[in-house]
Formats: sequence, structure tokens, C-alpha cells
Amino acid sequence: MRIRTLAIDGYGRFHNRTFDLVPGLQIIYGPNEQGKSTLRAFIADMLYGQKRSPSQRLYHEDNELRCPWDSPESYGGRLIYVLDNNRSFEIFRRFDRKNETVQIFDRTHGCDITMQFPQLRNREPQFALEHLGLTKEVFLGAATISHLTLEEFGGDDVMPSIREKLLALADSGDEHRSAEATINRLQERIVSIGTASARTKPLPAAKARLAELRLEMDEAERIRGELSEMTERRLELRARAESLRARREAIDQDQQLLERARRAERLRQAERLHRQLDEATRQCFELSGVREFPLDRTPEIQRAHNRVLTARAQLDRTRAEQQEKTAQLEEERRRLGEGYTGDFQDIPETYDQRLAELSASLARVSDRIEDIQTARASAESRRLITEKELENLPDFSVAGEDADLWLNQLIQTFRSAVQIRNEEREKQAALHKQIALLDQSVEEGHRWFADTPNFTADAREYEVRIRLRDEQAAQLATETERLQAEIEEHRGRVPDFMWLSLLTVAILAGLIATAIVLGNSGIFVAAVTAGLAVFYFLGNFLYARARVKMLARRIEENETRRRSVQEGDDELCRRIEQLIVDAGCETIRELEGKFDTYREEMSRRDSLREAAEKQDHKTAEAEQRVTDLFQNYVRTFAPLGESPAAEEDIEPAALRALERFRAYHEARRRLYDVRELLRRHDTELERLQKERNTARDEERGLAIEVRRLMRENGYPEESRQDNVMLALRSYRIRMAQVRSKRGALALLEKQVADLAGRIEQEQADCAKCEEALARLLETGGCARFEEWIQRAEDARKYQELRNNMALLQEQLGSLLEGGVIESLRAAVEADGPPPPMPPFTAESLASERQHIEAERDAVEKESHALEIRLAERTAALRPASEIEEERAEIENRVRALEWELEAAGHAMAVIEEIARDKHARMAPRLASIAGSFLHEITGGAYDEIFVSRELRISVRIPHTRQIVEDPERRLSKGTVDQIYLALRLAMVQCLGEREESIPMLLDDPFANYDDTRLDQALRLLARLAEKNQIILFTCREDVLQAARGVNAPVLNLQAGND
Repeated sequence: MRIRTLAIDGYGRFHNRTFDLVPGLQIIYGPNEQGKSTLRAFIADMLYGQKRSPSQRLYHEDNELRCPWDSPESYGGRLIYVLDNNRSFEIFRRFDRKNETVQIFDRTHGCDITMQFPQLRNREPQFALEHLGLTKEVFLGAATISHLTLEEFGGDDVMPSIREKLLALADSGDEHRSAEATINRLQERIVSIGTASARTKPLPAAKARLAELRLEMDEAERIRGELSEMTERRLELRARAESLRARREAIDQDQQLLERARRAERLRQAERLHRQLDEATRQCFELSGVREFPLDRTPEIQRAHNRVLTARAQLDRTRAEQQEKTAQLEEERRRLGEGYTGDFQDIPETYDQRLAELSASLARVSDRIEDIQTARASAESRRLITEKELENLPDFSVAGEDADLWLNQLIQTFRSAVQIRNEEREKQAALHKQIALLDQSVEEGHRWFADTPNFTADAREYEVRIRLRDEQAAQLATETERLQAEIEEHRGRVPDFMWLSLLTVAILAGLIATAIVLGNSGIFVAAVTAGLAVFYFLGNFLYARARVKMLARRIEENETRRRSVQEGDDELCRRIEQLIVDAGCETIRELEGKFDTYREEMSRRDSLREAAEKQDHKTAEAEQRVTDLFQNYVRTFAPLGESPAAEEDIEPAALRALERFRAYHEARRRLYDVRELLRRHDTELERLQKERNTARDEERGLAIEVRRLMRENGYPEESRQDNVMLALRSYRIRMAQVRSKRGALALLEKQVADLAGRIEQEQADCAKCEEALARLLETGGCARFEEWIQRAEDARKYQELRNNMALLQEQLGSLLEGGVIESLRAAVEADGPPPPMPPFTAESLASERQHIEAERDAVEKESHALEIRLAERTAALRPASEIEEERAEIENRVRALEWELEAAGHAMAVIEEIARDKHARMAPRLASIAGSFLHEITGGAYDEIFVSRELRISVRIPHTRQIVEDPERRLSKGTVDQIYLALRLAMVQCLGEREESIPMLLDDPFANYDDTRLDQALRLLARLAEKNQIILFTCREDVLQAARGVNAPVLNLQAGND
């Protein structure tokens, strides 16, 4: 395919633009943001559309990004391309979501062929897939190349599609039929048939159905046996039901007899109740006078009477208490007499409090002074001891206050250095051990492959030669068989032609003799014909014999050539075959596997040796660091009283120094604390002595003032007390005694007055309670409380009689059951003489009848269930012939599915075995093409690329001959880009070898190329463009200059915009 014209009506930044492209290498130049990526996206969208997936009509997010803002209805354009068979097509598209259209025109035949292509579920016609043979993912992943996608090698998501296509081309020559796809379809068919674990698949389902049919047959036999048992049980149930019906009729007769006896008993009870009701009516008539008596107010009357009695009792108690208090008041007045006439005034309690505070303060200060003096003597003793201890310790003052942190850091640093050295030693030993193991492993491979530096190429050449030799041998064998068949054919003809020759000679001789004897010249005509036959048969006889000899010589020559081919003196083949024998392999594949292992081990050994050299250097550095630290620490610990002799002595020495520092630091701290304590003691003693003198002066002044106040208040006895606090306490005791007696007299006077008031109040309350009781008694027409009680008792009796009458009426109504006694009497008389009460009760009869009904229901249910079971069994039971027929059909189906399963498994094994060799040749083909491209790009610096079946890349480094499996980590960015460009170009060549040529879209893939390799790459593209159209988008001037060097036409987007 070659794209000729791009006509853009509206797409991104382009409006009404037309671009004509050349069939070969086309350069499209423009600075950034000038539409190169837009043009590349336009080509892909015109071919494959903008749908996000083949199964959904959802648009890619670029649909809105590329849509023109000012004229969305012009969103689209036309694309014209020409296939390799010179047929020209024109694609017209509109990407507007509201008016999306796509049309395909055959310009060669002048017709619309849109409907000739199948459509995906997203309504996209698959014309690009039909013409290019590539899906959208494969086209974008393989034919679209940029500096951003080179490293991805087509992207992880598209690699399965590309690999599938390449495998299909290698397997069958058809991109849609690969061995792997066929195996997958066979596997899907095996899965669809099903195995033992897949219960829903046809084969397990058929086997399960076959087992069900066998169970159904067994079940049918069992059910036929059950049917006869169920029929017998149904007859037994019918007899049991008839027996229960007879028992129920007998119980009905007993119930009628019991009903007659109970009716007579009800009449006797009703007559008795009627008599009791008449007597109650008579008594109610006698008590009708209290019918309206307010009996409900009796509790209220009772409470009012209780309040009157309580008020009277309280009044009597208060009067008695008043008399008692009056007598007590007179007695106290008599006892008080004329004593205690002095005027004792209160001395403020602040004097007491202050004197007590001063006394306590003086005692406390004195005690505190004694304690401080004792503590100061103890502190002075500790100071002397601490100073003596400091004289016996090293002077750590030069190390500062953080000496412990410093010593700990020394310990940790040395410990870390020793640990690192040991770890480095272990790593060094492990690396050398691995190298030694690899040396042993590589030695055998080195013995085999040392004389074959280019084993991969030799093995590939060996395979080609062996294949050619086998093909030649096969051709010679086929030719020999053909010649042998021809010999047999000619050998079969020799006797025939010989006998025919002899026969015609005899006929000729006879005709000549007859013509001479008879003298008939007409016989000579027949003789001439016979002579011609003689010459014909004799010639064929001689030709057949000569042909047999010639064919025999050719067979001998073919056999000689075939032996020569099979025993050919080919140095390379002999060397490879000898390697196969020496390595103990059966095939070249096994030998290649051992070579790959040998190459991997060599690569690993080289890597490990480099790592070992670095590790040796790191180990030496770690050893030197430990030595330097040890010498430094020996010098550091000498002033601290430690002399470590070996590395293991460093940490104990540091710990001992640390202990001494801690003791030194603790002693310094204690000395400082003791001195600070002595200073505080001295300051405190001075303050306490001043405080004690001040308190003594204040106490003396307060004592003089208090004695003066006591003398002025008429208490001269204060002079008898030496302590002013004791004198003040005696004064207060005398004043409290006088005031207590005066207060008791005033209290009694107040109590007598209060009691007089209470008597007046209680008399008023008592009168109110009596008046309320009289009003309540009037409501019942009573004058006294006792009269109310009597009338209330009569009213209560009247109510009880009324309640009894209602109860009797209710009982009588219950006996009569809503009728009248006359009706009941008439019914009893109609029954005749009343029968005696039977020994059974209605409850027992009802219970028995209920039991019979329940048993009868159970019998009926069981009978009904048996009938249902009989119906179900007979309904679900199929004839034995029908079951046998279905079982035979299922068995045939199981055999067919098992045969198909076995055949699919065998086919998978055969296809996989055949395809394995073909797949092994696909990756070398891709690697060979890519290697030639890389050789051309790099000027011969790199020329060997290896590609695995999974399309993983490895490169041989020319100057080291090592195979690098991760070139992006070991090589420069430019070289990696060139490797992957060569692979992408080779991939496009492989994809388009047997079908339509694929146009390639390159978007500045030369970001890391130098000028030389850029020129070489463009020359390669120009050569490839003779078959595949290549459209190169670039914004770089150096690419533009290099393109002009290969005479590639340039389309300047910026000039078009101007």
C-alpha cells in the first residue's frame, strides 16, 4: 500500500489542506506544534477510525481533541492510496459524532464498495484489515515508529498480536492460521468437550446422564416392587376407615343419652336458683331506705373524724407543755439571783489567732534552724569525700560534657566498621566461590565450544546444510524410485517387443515365400506392411533394452551421488556432528541448548569477575578502615588509662573508659550539688534567724495590749497568769459562763410565749375540724359519727344483696342458655323420665370422638398420600424400552466425544511437534534481517542480534564478543535506539513479506543519532522505501539535510501555513 493524497477538510489545526505524497521515502518537515503528530494521527484514523475498541461504539478521547472548534461539521477528510496490484481506493470519512460517515470508493473501477467489507460491532468497515492484513493495534504498534515507542518495541499490549501474526506467517504462510492459534482452538474444543472436573461440559454431562439412566433403570425396577406393596396398604387403610366410622356412630348415641341426663340436671339447678333469687329480692325490699345513702363518702367521714380526734389530743399536749415550761422559768429566775453583774466585753479573736501564730512560728523556726545546721554538717562531710574521689579519677574535662556520647559513637563506629569488613569478606568469599563453581561448569562447555567462536552462525549454517543435504538426498531417492519404476516398465516391454518382432519376422517370411511360390505381386504389399511392423517392434525392442541399461547407469550414478551427499566431506558438518557426539546430545537443538547455557554461564562468570574485582577493592578498603580506626583509638584511649592491644580489646577498653567517665561525671555532679546545698543552707539560716527575731518582738507587743484590755473589762485576775495566752483563755471562760446562764433564761421566756400562741392556733384548728365533720355527716342525714357507721353498714348489705341477685340472674341465664325455665321444663317432660347420669362425661366422649376423627383423618391422609405416590410413581415411570433406547444413544455420543477428545489431543501433539521447528526458524529470520539493518546503520560496528520466541532482544558486543540481554542498560541511548529501529523495520518486512507492503510512519526516531549514523539510517530508509512507503515526520534541520542527501522529497508544513 502507498498513500498518495491526504485531503483534510477539518482535523486538528488543519482546515481545507491537501497533501500529495510520493510512493517511496517522503519527508514531512515542520517545527514543533505545526501538525506533524496531527497528520500522523489523521492517517491512522482515516484507515481504522477513532473507536476505542472493536466491540463498542465508544470514541477515543482524541475525538474531541482533534475536532475543529469553529466548524465541527467539517471534521474529517479524504485519503487516497494505491495497493501493490495498482488498484486505487479513496476513503471519505466524517468523524462528527452526530453525523459520522465512512465511504470507500474503488477509483480503478469507479464504484462504491463500502458494503463489500465486513463490519465490526462498532460499525467500522474492515477495509484496512482486508487490504493491509493488519489490525489497528498491529499497525500502530509495528508500522508507527517514534522515539517514544522504540523502547517499547511495539508496546506490551500489541506484542501478542504481532507475535501471533509472525508465527502464522512462519506456520502456514497465512497470517490468520498459525499453529498456536490452531492448538488454542483444539484446546478450546477439548475444553468445550469437557474433562472429568468440568461437570457442565458435553462429555461429563453425557457420562453423568448415562449414569442417571442406569440409576433410572434400577429405580424403575425398585418402583415396580413398591407399587404392589402400596396397593395392599391402601386396602388395609380402607378397612380401618370403615371401623372408625362405626365407632363414631356409637359415640354419637352416647352423647345423646348424656345430653338428656344433663338437661334434667339443669332444670333442677334452675329451679333452685329461682328460689334463691326470690329470697334476695325480699331482703332488698326491707333495706330500701338506705338505697340512696352516700356509702362512697365513708372513707372521707372517717378521715375527718380522725382529724378531729388528733386536733383535740394535740391541744391537750400543748397545754401540758406550757404549764411545764412556766414552772421551769420561775425556777431559773429564782436560781439566777443577783450574781455576775460585771460587763464582760469581747476581746477580738484576732489577738488569739495572732498570738498562736507567733508562738507556732517561733517553735517552727527554731526547729528548722536546728535541722538546717545538722544537714549542713552532713553536706560538708559529703563534699570532702567527693573531692577525694575526684582526685583518684582521670580528668575528663577535656572531653566535654558529651564524652559518653563520644565514647558510644567510637564503639558504634568501630563495631560498624568491623561488621562491614566481615560482610565484605563474606561477599568476597561468596563471589569467588560462585566464580569457582562457574569455572568448573564452564570448563566442560569451553572444551566443546572453544574452537567454535561463532557457534550460533555455524549451527544455523549446519541446519541449512543438513536440510539441503536431506532435501538433495530425498530428491535423489525420489529420482531413483522414478527411474526404478521406469526400468520396470521398460523391462516389462522387452519380452513383448521381442516376441512381436519374431512373430512379424515369421509372418514376413511366410508372405514372401507365398508371393514367390504363387507369383502374386499383391502379396508383397502385405509383406511390406509386415516388414514395417518388424522394423517397428524390433526398434522398440532395441530402444527398451538400451533405455533399461541407461536408466540402470543413472540409478547407479544417483546412488553414488546420494552416498556422496550423505557422506559428504563437509568440515563444518563433521565438526558440529562431532560436537553433538562429544556433548552427548541427540539433536542440534540439545547442543544449542547447551551452548546457550554455556554462553549464559560465561556471561555470568564475566559479570561475577567484574563484581569480584569491585568487591576485592571494597574489602581492601574495609580492612584499611578497620586498621586506621584501631590505631586512632589506641592513641585516643591512652590518656584515659586504656591500652588496647588487639581489635577485640577496643570495645572493652571503650566500655571501661565509659564507666570511668560516668563515675567522673557523677562525682562532679555530686560535688556541684553539695556545694549548692551548702550555699542554700547558709542563706536559709540567715533568713530564719531574722524571722525569729521579728516574731519575738511582735509577740511581746501583743501581750502588753491584751493584758490592758482584760483589766479595763473588770478582770484583774489576769496578773496571776505569767502566760498571756493562759490569761486570755481564763477571761473567755468566765465571760462564757455568765452569758450562758443569761441565754438560758431568755430561751425559756421565749418558749413560754411560743406555746401560748400555739394553743390559740390549735384551738382554732380543732374548731374547724369539728365543723367540717358536722357538714359531712349532714350529707347522710346523721348527727353523730356512730349513726353514720350504722347506716353505712346497712347500705353495704343492700349492695351485696343486689350483687348476689345479679350473679344469680347470670347463673340462671347460663343454665337456661338464653331461654326460659318453662321451655326447659317442657323439653325435660318431652324427653320422658330422666335417665340416670351415665358413667362417662361429655369431655371424655368429645376426646374419644376427637381421637377417632384424628385417626380417621390420618388414615384418609395416608390413603390419599398413597394414591398420590401411586400416581407419581406411575407418571414418572418410563417404559424400559424407552430408557434402553436413550441409554444406547448416550453411549454412542460418549464414544464419539471420547474419540474426538483423543483425536484432538493427538492432533495437538503432532501440530506442536511440527510447529516447534518452524517457530525456531522464525526468530532467527527476524534477527537476521534486523542484524543486516543494524550493520548498515552502524557502519558494521554492530551486526548480530538475537531474538527469542517471545521477541526478547539480546545483542553481541563486537569488541568483547559478549551477548547482552539487556542492551538498554549496557549500551548508549543512541545505539539502543538504532537496535530497536532495525528490529522494527525488520518486523515490518516480516509482516509484509507475503502480502501487501505496509506503509511506515516515522516520527523523529533519530533523537540520539550522530550525523554519520543519521546519514546511514536515511540511506537504509531510502532503500527500503523502494518496496514500502516510508513517511518520516521531523522537526530537525540535520534530518532535513540528510534527507536531501538521499534525494528524498520534503513537504514543509510551515511553508504551507505561510
